[in-house]
Amino acid sequence: LVSFCMNIHTEPRVIVLVRHGQSEFNIQDRIGGDPKITEAGHQFADNLAKYIAENAKNGLQSAEVLSELEENKRDNPYAFNPVEDLHVWTSNLRRTIQTVRNIECRAKVPWVALAEIDAGICECMTYKEFKENLAVQYMKRQRSKATWRYPGGESYLDVKKRLEPVIFELERQRKPVVVCAHRAVLRCLYSYFVGISISRAPFLPFPLHTALVLTPTSSGWREERVPLEPNVGDLGAHEQDVQAAAAKIRKQQAKRRRLAQEAKDQRQLEREQLAASIATSPAPAPATPATASEMALADAAAVTSATAPP
Repeated sequence: LVSFCMNIHTEPRVIVLVRHGQSEFNIQDRIGGDPKITEAGHQFADNLAKYIAENAKNGLQSAEVLSELEENKRDNPYAFNPVEDLHVWTSNLRRTIQTVRNIECRAKVPWVALAEIDAGICECMTYKEFKENLAVQYMKRQRSKATWRYPGGESYLDVKKRLEPVIFELERQRKPVVVCAHRAVLRCLYSYFVGISISRAPFLPFPLHTALVLTPTSSGWREERVPLEPNVGDLGAHEQDVQAAAAKIRKQQAKRRRLAQEAKDQRQLEREQLAASIATSPAPAPATPATASEMALADAAAVTSATAPP
């Protein structure tokens, strides 16, 4: 922990999170595997390399950030030379390696830890086959996607755990890094950097053919999503189910917030009504002081009671 904290810093550099180009399994709506990328995936790979080469001198920053730097007459601290500075990390699966093949950089490093979530016995199934053949597991997954584990495989919590060495190394980096990996992995990495709980990570949008540029600032991480051609969409049957589940969760959360607010308003109304009732109630009449004769009679009665035989 001490070593980790000592290596955290906010030096200007960028981290680019990007999914592999469209693969054969993306078209077939299959889980996991080690497929090749499609022709559209190869086009994206070319456009990704071109985007990095053309925008490295600007540090991959948005027009708004560049305009602010120019107004303040500051040099761009994010600018870099890809051949000298850029590191590219991939998983050990060929669809990520193929995606970064044309990127000019200092080094390309494959990480086993960046491999897609292990789907166990569901590897290479279509999501339709998964839903039909393992209906009970499919429903469990829909109810708790972050903690549910593929039979013989991993859960999102497992992925988050195995990504700890990657996160440690990313925090240490002082030069730009491109991380080309897979949806579940990138969701976990992104949720770490922006401070989103792992329970929400499985529902984060992470479309194909989009570069997510993260830049550290004094208040957190600034992000920009850069879509690159070709646009292939990302709403297969599985992703539609994910989005439907996310919409259901948002609806339930909104209902809980509404009910909590209604209960709070009701309690406030009851307090105000009680305060108004107390303010308008007539004050009780003051007790009439006892006269001297009444006090004497009370004293005599007390003495008589005390001296009376049992």
